[in-house]
Amino acid sequence: MREQIIHLDQFDDYHSARDKLGWARVDRVLVVWPKTGWGQAPPLQRRVELTLVHRHTSQLGAHLGFVNAPDSVADHAADMRIPTFNSVEDSHLFNWGSRLAPRGMREPDGRIPTDIAAARNYLGMRPPAPRWQTLLRLPASMLLAAGALAAVGAMLLVALPTAELRLQPATQQLTASIELEAVPGLDAANGRTIPATTRTVEVSASSDTLTTATFTKAEEYATGNVLLTNRTAQAVRVPAGSVARTTDGSAIKFVLQQDVALPARAGASAQGTMRAVRPGPAGNVAANLINSMEGYLADLIVVTNQAALAGGEVKQLPAVASADLSRLQKLVEAELVENGYAQLAAALPASQFAPQKSARITRVFEATFSNAAGEPAEMLSLLMRAAVSVTVVDEQQLHAVGLQELEQRVGADLVLLPDSVSYSRSTEVLALSEGRAAFTLTARGTAGPQIDARLVQQAVRWQPVAQAPELIYKLFPIVQRPSLAVWPAWLKRTPWLAWRTRVLIGTETDARAGG
Repeated sequence: MREQIIHLDQFDDYHSARDKLGWARVDRVLVVWPKTGWGQAPPLQRRVELTLVHRHTSQLGAHLGFVNAPDSVADHAADMRIPTFNSVEDSHLFNWGSRLAPRGMREPDGRIPTDIAAARNYLGMRPPAPRWQTLLRLPASMLLAAGALAAVGAMLLVALPTAELRLQPATQQLTASIELEAVPGLDAANGRTIPATTRTVEVSASSDTLTTATFTKAEEYATGNVLLTNRTAQAVRVPAGSVARTTDGSAIKFVLQQDVALPARAGASAQGTMRAVRPGPAGNVAANLINSMEGYLADLIVVTNQAALAGGEVKQLPAVASADLSRLQKLVEAELVENGYAQLAAALPASQFAPQKSARITRVFEATFSNAAGEPAEMLSLLMRAAVSVTVVDEQQLHAVGLQELEQRVGADLVLLPDSVSYSRSTEVLALSEGRAAFTLTARGTAGPQIDARLVQQAVRWQPVAQAPELIYKLFPIVQRPSLAVWPAWLKRTPWLAWRTRVLIGTETDARAGG
């Protein structure tokens, strides 16, 4: 493809640019603008100059493109559909062409008309309209506008009005109380028995309680002085730890607390201190009851207590009773059941419920008491870990049974109004064996005649407002004439479009809307 590149200088105008173009026969002409300094105006920035250059290249049969054109030239080029490029190399990446330049003037064809009518026809001008057409133009426009307004008004009259018709049919109030039993593992409802599921969670709890039993503990030893007398003519040493006892049948033993030396003379005596072997009041013996030594000393010395021994005491301490164990276990089990039920109930969806009395402990993993029965302790604690299960009932199962019971009680030619049915469960739930739960379901509903709201809409369509209630009262099984409200209030007929009439069947809290 032949190409001519023209580099403009800073002071080039259309004439100098045209001289550079010459009369060469090429396919494309690229005009390259120079880089201008600050404050310098680029050449060929007026649109008229660009148009003349474009027209000249079109006459040469070439396509025109601009390279490095300033913003003002680029804007004109976009309007004239002349492509612009950042560099000459960029122009070689695309297959481009410019639109042919428009002709500057219409060439005469040599047939110039000589009269006014022919001249007007030659120039495409219409002859002036007759005066009567001019006079009729305004009334015709007004008549057309009035017709358009009338059409719009008619459409608004058809589309905008609305009405509300409230019907009060003859109704029958129904109530059914049903004793139900939820059984885990049951496949399907059978009469008054409905299926249920079991959910289980592992929980732990601990608690403590004061003990109620007492434990008697001997803590103090009886002590006192005894008189030791030598039976022999030889000196006798009575070592500490020697044992003496009573001979009245109680055989209470006492231990000598220190060594006692008896002189070598028969009848020589000395004092010693004795302490009961066992603590407690049993060692508090009266005077002259300790009179025998044990072992080899029984043949060597005589022992006696001239005064009673005293100081042996017992202490009453709190201890664990069997009743404490069972009471604390029941307390912790109740806490386990409460915590397990709370966790399981919180995880249930809105369509299911679990009777609280169905919560039960199904398995005990751990039960550790701090003390056994009879052990001295002021506080008794228990730690338990167990599995708690609840019986889960689906509300839809209950509602299906209640709805079936209501439908069986509906009178002839009546239907149960779906939006009027409500259900409630008894707060008292009887927990039976194996997770079964028994409770009472109360279903309430309203039965009424089956009235099709669409038939009512068709019957009342475009009827006089004063006569429409009477017409509906005669056609449909209702107990009183319906109330009718039309908007706008000045409209004397019901809406032409049937669906613009809203039909309410029933009371304000139990209504079926149509339309």
